[in-house]
Amino acid sequence: MKRILVLLVAFVSLNAFAQGGATSSSSVKVGYLSYQAAIKAMADYTLAQQKLTDLKAKYQAETKRVEYEFNRKYEEFLDGQRDFPKSILQKRQTELQELMQKNIAFKNSSVEQLAKDEAEIFAPLYAKLNDTLAKMCAEKGFAFIIDTDAKAEPVVNPLMCEDINQAVQNALKQSRTDRYLRQRLRRTNHTAWYPTAASRIRLSLFGRQCPCTLWTTFVRRGL
Repeated sequence: MKRILVLLVAFVSLNAFAQGGATSSSSVKVGYLSYQAAIKAMADYTLAQQKLTDLKAKYQAETKRVEYEFNRKYEEFLDGQRDFPKSILQKRQTELQELMQKNIAFKNSSVEQLAKDEAEIFAPLYAKLNDTLAKMCAEKGFAFIIDTDAKAEPVVNPLMCEDINQAVQNALKQSRTDRYLRQRLRRTNHTAWYPTAASRIRLSLFGRQCPCTLWTTFVRRGL
């Protein structure tokens, strides 16, 4: 990572030198942010984290269950090993060995599966953040954006680098607000007011009615 950063700094320096003069420092712009801080600031982060926590709890519960099952069978084996015939003793030993191997395999596979599940849960958040960064990079004219979580940048020059932490968080919040408004507008466009059967009967029996009475006979129905 440090080697990549050195190459990036060298690229910026050469680009600035090629532009020439003191004004070259403003020709190349670099943005920087904390990637994890941006992820945690997203509205869906809490839901994703809760889903991951629930998933971890299920794996832990299953791990405790199989451990309890193994310990129970092992205690039964210790209690009865002196009285077991040789064939039953060997059978119980084989069962314990197989169960222990299965438990170890489950622990190893659960760690791998949990890592895959975590990546799948947070994939939409990372995709949304990457899209936001790509748009901001184009709008602000950044040459690239640095993730400060890597801790590979010893110094940040304010003349060439811009802190975009707050700007990115605001853009993510605005994106969620826009989506909410679009959903509300979509539901509104597919909703209308219709008279009930009671209102139609009342209109036919009594003819004209006052607007307030007619209003109470309407129900809201979604198309």
